[in-house]
Amino acid sequence: MIERFISALTRAGIALDHKQIAETLWLARLIAEEEPVESIAAPKAKGQRPEKLPERAETGQTGAETVAREEKIDLYAGASPAVSIPSTGRLPASKARAPGAAALGDPLGIGRALRPLSRRFASRHLVKLNEEQTAQQTAERGYISLAFDPVPERWFDAVLLVEETPSMVVWRQAIRELVTLLESHGAFRDVRQYKFRLAGEGLALSEPDDNVCSPARLKTSDGRRIIFLLSDCVTPLWRDGVMTRLLRDWAEMMPVVVWQMLSERLWRSSALGAPDAVVKSLLPGLPNMMLSVEMPWWRGGPRESKSRDLPLPIITFEPEWVAEWARMTMGAGGCRAVILPDRGESVAPGNASAPEIPGRGESVAQDNASASEIGPAERVARFRALVSPEAFDLAILLSVTHLMLPVMRLVQRAMIGAANDEQLAELLLGGILTPLPPRRARSRSSISGPASAKSSGRKSS
Repeated sequence: MIERFISALTRAGIALDHKQIAETLWLARLIAEEEPVESIAAPKAKGQRPEKLPERAETGQTGAETVAREEKIDLYAGASPAVSIPSTGRLPASKARAPGAAALGDPLGIGRALRPLSRRFASRHLVKLNEEQTAQQTAERGYISLAFDPVPERWFDAVLLVEETPSMVVWRQAIRELVTLLESHGAFRDVRQYKFRLAGEGLALSEPDDNVCSPARLKTSDGRRIIFLLSDCVTPLWRDGVMTRLLRDWAEMMPVVVWQMLSERLWRSSALGAPDAVVKSLLPGLPNMMLSVEMPWWRGGPRESKSRDLPLPIITFEPEWVAEWARMTMGAGGCRAVILPDRGESVAPGNASAPEIPGRGESVAQDNASASEIGPAERVARFRALVSPEAFDLAILLSVTHLMLPVMRLVQRAMIGAANDEQLAELLLGGILTPLPPRRARSRSSISGPASAKSSGRKSS
């Protein structure tokens, strides 16, 4: 462009040096044009609004600043033809992609919290040549003597076990983002994901492609594997002792931690309850059964738990919980945990080893089991007493239509102030929804319209 400008000046017989050319270009930005040059503007199509060249600013202002300060104008859509509704009551439609939001609230915070696990370990199999020591040994011994050093490698593998339940559907995106975070973090040698569910009287474990595998496959002899159990801990699997027995087999060989999907407010309604013990690791990477356990004062004060009681740390998507557990795993500090007793009977609601507390809320699963035996008004009253105000507002907003998770998310993001996945989980677990057959992957509200929800005295704004 500048070459063309210089050529035009030369043809016109104007000789300018480089400094004069630079000053001319600078001055051209500040001089207001008397008339727009017709050759600059491209011809406009019929009916298209002509471009208005921005007026030049006064001396000291650029054209970009002038455009930014132009007065805004209103835009109006053109008149659309009338749409006739067929007798069937259905209109043709096409799919549209809606903007989504990240499910993990603070992925950078979780990444920083996992940094203690980035510690390297001297490999027992991989070595590298120590050139300096090789040269020294060769000179001392008179023959070539190779010296090798172990290669530092990552300490742990990571295995994510995701429970398959209806309520866990709302956390699928968060789990996908968590897997991506762990794979790119650099703290783990390998990251694998499995699914598990209750099958008969045992546990069914499968890979992401639905290939069934044995739970014994996850065991490792060197203990350098961490098992993350991602669940809301409300299914019978956590109450009948099946999960406890399986966890004990893993916890004797490697670290095991529960990644609780629900917030701390709802933990006492889950099978594990709220953590009331503190566990510490004397050495990095100790399995759960070798952790030191301190019991709270209301359960006898600081003392070691029974040797067969299973300490189970609990973490959430909050970075503070993850950081506390990561430091403990590497032998620094302690973290909160629940203690699963060494007994064959089923796990009671709330903390398994804690005495029954009068007035403790029933579990969400128990509420769902008895939901079919009560009427709509009582069902709504129980739902309102169990869930958060935001989840109750969301139920009112969604009570007039068929429910699909993407639509539920859009309504939640648009209408609920502090929207999070837990509100959707409360809605799915609250006993007011009836799942439709799998071939119609939707849910229908079991309450007859919005009037039933509003009858409890709360309005949908």
